[in-house]
Amino acid sequence: MRKFLKGKKVKAKKRPKGKEEQSVLRVQIFVGTGIVLVISLLLTGIYFGSRVDSLQITDVTVYGGYTIPHTDVRDATQTLLEGSYFRLVPYTFTWTYPKRAVVSKLAEMPRLKQSQVSLEGQTLTIVFDEYQPTALWCSETESSCYFLDSAGFAFAKAPELSGGAFIRYGEIGKEAAVKTQMVDREFLKTSQAFAQQLADELGLYVTHITVLDPLDVEYTVSGGGVIKVSQRVDLDTTFANVRSILLSEEFAHLETGAFAYIDLRFGDKVFVNEVGEVEQKETATSSEEAVGE
Repeated sequence: MRKFLKGKKVKAKKRPKGKEEQSVLRVQIFVGTGIVLVISLLLTGIYFGSRVDSLQITDVTVYGGYTIPHTDVRDATQTLLEGSYFRLVPYTFTWTYPKRAVVSKLAEMPRLKQSQVSLEGQTLTIVFDEYQPTALWCSETESSCYFLDSAGFAFAKAPELSGGAFIRYGEIGKEAAVKTQMVDREFLKTSQAFAQQLADELGLYVTHITVLDPLDVEYTVSGGGVIKVSQRVDLDTTFANVRSILLSEEFAHLETGAFAYIDLRFGDKVFVNEVGEVEQKETATSSEEAVGE
């Protein structure tokens, strides 16, 4: 008869690892240890190698510009050279310094136009140019104005300015925005030339130039008078007409700007709206009649 063991569990004997498995395990441990050691040595080499004194940026030199303080450019650059990549490689390391970040940071400075960044030994050299204001672009309420360069580009918000150092441009229904082309380059050039002619030859000083629509433009002169012109008529013809009007005996008193408006949008046909002490009158005449031909 077979006998059965009751209440007792028979444990299976563990199979001992073979020599092949033990060998694989030793290789894995050796490879892992080697990798950790290599990485540690590499990081240590990078850490100390990137801190060699002769490979550090030690000075920032700035050239160019007119009104932007060089200290502002230098301080903005040096701020970007503080710290390190992943707490490992300092930003002052000449091989990997953040050149693009420096260029981008300088481009954010309101009046700075363009910059060139180069490394000469341990000195970071920055050469920059800046926008030169030639006029202002103001909103309809003049609550905000922006500097325009000679190309009509609004490059920076202007502080509250008084006086007539810059002609103020504007356009009905159009608001100013920084870093935006606000005025066509050619229009800016021709309109300023027209304003200069008015000042030099007729003693009329333009303070505002307002674009009413694609064709009509108003020139406001010191004293409050408005000269209305059309872009369909070239400004040489327009100036000849206003000159004829103001040099005529009938309208000689208007040279100081004592008028509501002079409308020159219709070629030789000129409309003059005078402002008197009590009343104003409107006169339709032509430039030829004004000079007594």
